[in-house]
Amino acid sequence: MKKLFILQWIAILLLAMETIGAQPRKWFVDPDVSQQQTPPPSGDSWTHATTLDYALSQAVAFDTIWCKRGEYKICASVPSNVCLYGGFEGVEDYLSQRELNLDLTCYLPFSSSNNPLPNYYSVLKPSPAFKNTNPYAYWHILSVIGADHVLVDGFIFQDGGSIYTSGGGLYLDFVSTSVFRNLLFLDNFGNSGAGIYANYATDITLENIIFCNNYSTANGGGMFAFESRFHMWNVLFVSNQAKYGGGFFLDNTTAFMYFITTAENIADTGRAGFVTNGTLHVHSSVIYGDTNTIDTIYVVPNSFFEIVYNKSILFPIASYYQDNTCSNVNPMLENPSDNNCYPKPNSPCINTGDNQHAINKTKDVIGNSRIIGGTVDKGAYEYQQNN
Repeated sequence: MKKLFILQWIAILLLAMETIGAQPRKWFVDPDVSQQQTPPPSGDSWTHATTLDYALSQAVAFDTIWCKRGEYKICASVPSNVCLYGGFEGVEDYLSQRELNLDLTCYLPFSSSNNPLPNYYSVLKPSPAFKNTNPYAYWHILSVIGADHVLVDGFIFQDGGSIYTSGGGLYLDFVSTSVFRNLLFLDNFGNSGAGIYANYATDITLENIIFCNNYSTANGGGMFAFESRFHMWNVLFVSNQAKYGGGFFLDNTTAFMYFITTAENIADTGRAGFVTNGTLHVHSSVIYGDTNTIDTIYVVPNSFFEIVYNKSILFPIASYYQDNTCSNVNPMLENPSDNNCYPKPNSPCINTGDNQHAINKTKDVIGNSRIIGGTVDKGAYEYQQNN
């Protein structure tokens, strides 16, 4: 009896130890930490910050990873139930202390591989180890595969992909119930979905996202989605290029888009977007700059789909699918050809959107306050009266 009692206590103690060990932890990451340091730093504080590769390889469910500003070279996967945050100065104790500077308007025309972004962003670029091993396999910067409840927030994805790659920036495969917000996809390259490639990705939220200057040889310069389901708020597609769907390509996908702006995208067919099958709802958005003779967002004839435009501006080409709340007027954006899609003071976007879609959405694509003047603006940007 005494022996059994001792064994029971040992079992309880082991269970308690296992439970304590499984408690969620916070990882602190610094781009200046050497990948060759052995063993890697613990990552339990900013003082002992570790590498992003190590944190992602060791993180378990309900862990969070905080990334200091700077440039990271990485090709890695994010596991289920992990939150990945960027944009920290490296002194914060609480997430609320992080100050994201997402106003990229003045940087987008000049940002490229030869003109680095300012050092107050967390910039993710592909690992040179992958390129050196196989120059034709310049893979995805980040992948989320067979995972759920992932959060990625506060990063720039730049220069990812290769001619054989889909999803040079972010690759989603059989992913569910995940959120991606406060992200810029810049100068990525690939076969399809140079910025984001999604395959069987369900209940995905994209919020405060900019796709700029991404190039796909086939489908979806900014993003591509197959058999997926998205809700999208405050998303800008500007100066992306593909054969089909310069901004985006949706195949058997359901997408609800709120406060979207597309401008200056290039494609043989569907400069703003290309849709075959599925469902597309576009609300309080601006679809601008298509000079082709076909529809701005091209819909494959006789495909099974539901497409609705509501309280949106489509210029210069109106859509057969728009309702009587839409308009075919110049949205009066600052300088779309230089990727500046902010509304001018006399823009018809101002105070003409639908407030019901802005409930609990207090910021626009660059973090400015929403609903200035009583009614929300159309498109990804909210005009600030004091500008």
